[in-house]
Amino acid sequence: MGQVEADAELYRDITVLLKEQRALLGSDRRTDDRRPYERWQPVAAYDGESLPEQDAFREKRCIDLSSSGFSFFSARRPVTSQVVVALGQDPFLFFAAEIVHIHEVESRNGKEFFVGCNFQNRVDYEGESQA
Repeated sequence: MGQVEADAELYRDITVLLKEQRALLGSDRRTDDRRPYERWQPVAAYDGESLPEQDAFREKRCIDLSSSGFSFFSARRPVTSQVVVALGQDPFLFFAAEIVHIHEVESRNGKEFFVGCNFQNRVDYEGESQA
C-alpha cells in the first residue's frame, strides 16, 4: 500500500471514531477538526520497531481526538518518543503515534503529564504496520 492510500485509510478510520464519539455525545458545536474524546483507552510505549505486547498496554484518560492525533493524561512521564494506542471499542483500531509534546500539570489526581501525539500509521496485531 502506498503512502497516499495509507494516509487515506488512516483518515477514514479516525473519521469513523469521531462519528462514533459524536453519536455517543450528541451534536458537537466545535468547528475545527479536534473533538472531545474523553474515554479511557489502552496506550503502550513503542520503540518504533517491535509492537508492544498486550500486557504493556495501560488504560489512559484520553482528552481529544482529531484526524492528525490525540492527547491523553498519564501519571508517569512517557519514556519513549512513540506510543501505540487502541482506539474505539473492541475490536480496537491500533495506531502508532509520535509524542509531540508533554506538559506537567496539576489535576485533582495530583501531578500528571498531558501528552499530545500525532498519528504515524495504523498497525495491526498480525505483526505488520500499515504504512
